[in-house]
Amino acid sequence: MKHPLQKAGSQQSRNHRFAYGMVAPMCVMFLCFGLFPILYSLYLSLLNWKLNVKREASFVGLKNYIDAFSDKVFLESFPKTAYFVALLIIGSILLGLFFALVVNSKYIKGKSWWILLGLLPWAIPKVVGGLMFNWIFDGNYGILNFICKQLGLIDNYQWWFTKGAYVSLTLCAIVSIWRLAPFVGLMLFAGMQSIPQAHYEAAEIDGANAIQSFFNITLPGLQNVLMTTMILITTWALKTFDTISVMTSGGPGTDTTITYLYVYQQAFSYQNISYASALGWLFALIIAVFIVLYIKVLGKDNTK
Repeated sequence: MKHPLQKAGSQQSRNHRFAYGMVAPMCVMFLCFGLFPILYSLYLSLLNWKLNVKREASFVGLKNYIDAFSDKVFLESFPKTAYFVALLIIGSILLGLFFALVVNSKYIKGKSWWILLGLLPWAIPKVVGGLMFNWIFDGNYGILNFICKQLGLIDNYQWWFTKGAYVSLTLCAIVSIWRLAPFVGLMLFAGMQSIPQAHYEAAEIDGANAIQSFFNITLPGLQNVLMTTMILITTWALKTFDTISVMTSGGPGTDTTITYLYVYQQAFSYQNISYASALGWLFALIIAVFIVLYIKVLGKDNTK
């Protein structure tokens, strides 16, 4: 007859084997469809493989990475990408915060309906949203031209995407903000629900007004949610492809060619697989830097 401690150890061993067995399929899938493609892309970035050139790929080392720093389009895409990402972060956070504050207000009735209505843009596919706003911004029959002319802001209909790179990027950012803001609002609204109501009641007793309560209670209470949301928005903004591709295809010229779109063009338009892989790795490093900065800046109070 087994000792009780032996039985407990045997049961614990079986539990461990069961747990590993449940996790094993996902680990295998990650190795096959996650880690292997990542490492294979690193290997490809060290070759000179082009699909449209009939020659065997050879090892060129860091040449693709060195060439990237003399690629004018690639270098010019960085300030455009930074501008686009900054607009997306600021716009979606402000609109999302406004939406969350309105829905969280005690004066609003039927909150679930407001949340459902606010999430509609998030449910619309990016391609559909891009096409819809293309019609709004159209130079012949776009409603934006109609409204601006009725208000006396313009004399003639304008082709907005010919007004320069940053005007075009602003229009593309508006579409992405319109789609992202509801998600941000839902995240912040959920964060507000976790802030104890007693904090607001104590502040009210101490004579604090709504603005003071917002900056001293609401914002500090949303710190972790804001950090997570900003990381998500930043990575999504850096990887924006669908909206810009549908609306401008990176043009006119290369006006709206942000970094991620240029990586795509190198891989699938120019079929320069190795060079695109090198650009992708450089771009991944940029995303990693952004995430580390966010954690350092927004998470510093939680690491004390």
